[in-house]
This record gives sequence, C-alpha cells and structure tokens, in this order.
Amino acid sequence: MKHYESASVLCPFYHSETAQAIHCEGTESGNVIHLIFWETQRKADYKRRFCCGEYKSCPLHAALLKKYEAMI
Repeated sequence: MKHYESASVLCPFYHSETAQAIHCEGTESGNVIHLIFWETQRKADYKRRFCCGEYKSCPLHAALLKKYEAMI
C-alpha cells in the first residue's frame, strides 16, 4: 500500500494517506490514528473539509490539542 503526503493539507496533525485512509497523529506518543473510508470520494470530501480546510473543526483536532495542553 503506497503512502503519500499532500502538500495542500493545513492540519498540523496530518501525517500521510493512502487511497482509502488518512493517517493522523495519535493520542499518545508513538501511535497514529488511521481514518479508513469505504469510498474514496468520502475520503476526498473529508480531506477537503477538514485536513485542507477548517481543520480546527475536525473532531480529532480537539482531542489531539488536549494531548498538548496536558503537557503544559
């Protein structure tokens, strides 16, 4: 499975993606969250809406911010 990174992504928690998955930073050090989509169009819609657009509205963004707030 080929992984690649998108230059158009704005979200700081984005790591990479495959044809049907988006890989984001995990909730703890050393892990990654995989968002798997049954349809490539749904993945493209999600990526455009959250990863490349209003990433602060993404449900994962709020959870991942809490990880860093706990470190302060």
